[in-house]
Amino acid sequence: MIVVLLTSLCVNAASPTQATHSRAYWRAVIAEKYLVPACEDVASLAMELASFVSSPDPEIRDSFGYEILANWIHRSGKFSTSELNALHQTFLPYVLKGIGESGTDSVFQRSFALLNLKELAAADLKTPYLTEATFNELFELAIKAISLEQDLRGYVPGKGWGHATAHAADLLRILARNGKLSVPQQSQLVTAIASRARSTSSVFVWGEDARLAAALAAVANRADADLAAFDVWFAALRIEHQRLWQGEFVGAAYVRVRAQANSLAQFAALVARQNNPKFPVKLRDQLHATLTVVN
Repeated sequence: MIVVLLTSLCVNAASPTQATHSRAYWRAVIAEKYLVPACEDVASLAMELASFVSSPDPEIRDSFGYEILANWIHRSGKFSTSELNALHQTFLPYVLKGIGESGTDSVFQRSFALLNLKELAAADLKTPYLTEATFNELFELAIKAISLEQDLRGYVPGKGWGHATAHAADLLRILARNGKLSVPQQSQLVTAIASRARSTSSVFVWGEDARLAAALAAVANRADADLAAFDVWFAALRIEHQRLWQGEFVGAAYVRVRAQANSLAQFAALVARQNNPKFPVKLRDQLHATLTVVN
């Protein structure tokens, strides 16, 4: 069966005059557990998949453009460092394209550019290819993406996942595990997540708070973890909670406090599940104390 399908993939490969492969071609790649057809150049196929990032069709953008490429990225030796860099540079322009819009299809290209960059950042953990300058550029883009995104939709019927906040958090989680991350960048990351939760117009209902928590845990679990930004956040949240119950009740203010508390509750739950004996005791205690106040 495998031989038959792989032979079919080669027979149905794009001709020199054909810009892209068919939907049936990519479905066959998935059916064969993401094997790269022997008759094709994986780097060329990867660039074709990368071009799907802007598609409003969830099968093309997600099942093909993301899932196939992610599988190939994580199979050792599929791409050279120059090819990884080429993919990296392909996705960068989409991260902030249309940022500030809400309810438009531009969210899909931003969100899936972030998700693909997350996979490429994970590849750098195994086979470093990002220079310090390139890493810093990616980090700054990720911070802007999570800070400036206004489209908070999760699953969009007929078009699949928007999930821009979750995907930005996923990228930050991987970047937080990288030795290239500086101490000031750690604080920047924690502050950006706090600001994202504080600025939302509704509580997260599509699992974003769990993804934000995972990025926080990645910072806290570092050997060189800088906890100052956590202290600042916890103190500010306590004040926000106190003010919430003084005077006339404001629903929008409650949402902002609740979104932060939910994210920190997910953080506390993740810390408990990880059961890392090296996790900073002071941070754990302050986290629990803050949640006791605001819950």
